[in-house]
This record gives sequence, C-alpha cells and structure tokens, in this order.
Amino acid sequence: MTIEQIELRKILTQMLADNGINRETIKDVVKEIVEEKVEKTLSHLIANGDGNFENKVTRKVERLTDKFIEEEISQIARQAIREQVKGYFNNISVSVTLCDPNGKHKRTTSTSF
Repeated sequence: MTIEQIELRKILTQMLADNGINRETIKDVVKEIVEEKVEKTLSHLIANGDGNFENKVTRKVERLTDKFIEEEISQIARQAIREQVKGYFNNISVSVTLCDPNGKHKRTTSTSF
C-alpha cells in the first residue's frame, strides 16, 4: 500500500467510527442483507418451482446431515479404537535370534516398543 492509500484508509475508518460504524456493525448489516436475499430467493423458488423444490431441499439437507453424522461417528470410532489399541502397541517386544549357516546359536537381540 502506498502512503496515500494508508492515509485514505485511516480517514475512512475514522469517518465510519464517528458515525458508529465498525467491523462488527458492517458484518451484522451484511449478514442481514444476505439472509434477506436468501429468504426471498427461497420463497420465489418455492412459489414458482415445480412443486418438488421443498422435497429436493429436504433430501439434500438429509444427505448432508447423514454425511456429517457419519464422518463424526467415524472420527469418534477411530479415536476410541486408537485408545484401545494404543496399550497393546506400547507393550510389543520383538526377539530375533541370528544363527550361523551351521545352525549354531550366534546372537539374540530383543527390542521392546
């Protein structure tokens, strides 16, 4: 940003603040406008649609809800399984015996993890 742009931004921010407008106020105004537009669009689609719009939306919401629930349950199940299995993997020990080609015992190595 140039110095002029920074100064202009400061001036505009001060002007908005003097009138009681800040980021939160702007977010609320934008949210209200978007909600109003969505509501009008949905009302128009329901009134002028083929009669199946509401069913299609309901099915879509149900599919998305089912997908969300499935993902959440899957995540919870994975975490529960990890907790149950973690104890077993913490107590594994491996023992390896190395022998020479004649079959004589040479060396045994053990590792726990």
